[in-house]
Amino acid sequence: MNALNRDHNKRIIRFDPQAKKLCRRLARNSPSPLEFGEVLASCRGRDDIVAALCQLIGEKPSYLAIQTAWPWLEKRVKSPCKCRVMHPSVLMTLCHLYDHHVTDLRNWSFTRLVKWARKIQTQAEAAVAKSENQVTKRLCRCATKIRKNR
Repeated sequence: MNALNRDHNKRIIRFDPQAKKLCRRLARNSPSPLEFGEVLASCRGRDDIVAALCQLIGEKPSYLAIQTAWPWLEKRVKSPCKCRVMHPSVLMTLCHLYDHHVTDLRNWSFTRLVKWARKIQTQAEAAVAKSENQVTKRLCRCATKIRKNR
């Protein structure tokens, strides 16, 4: 609550902030040390893949928790099936494949889904490593030019 007082012709504004409660739905701030393929493989036979993944990493069921644990799941990817996935991030595509192809149509095996997820993870991690390597090379070149100009 704001209160305005005048003391010795000075304005004093008092503010009494209430302690903010942290949202319990927010996921941890760091990626999971667990390998995604292993965690996914242990979800065999579950009805809800999102709830199963979140339970295994100790979070409440949410897409945010999964994407925080494994940031590469936000990457856009081409769907391996002929279906039109609305928001083709790896996570949305994975959920579509599990719900529609593994569970409903049964034209994908769970093992095939896990192999696909591991392949996409390997590609995503390789792309990140390549981009980090390119940034490091650029920084080294810039540092060399700065030293030469001195």
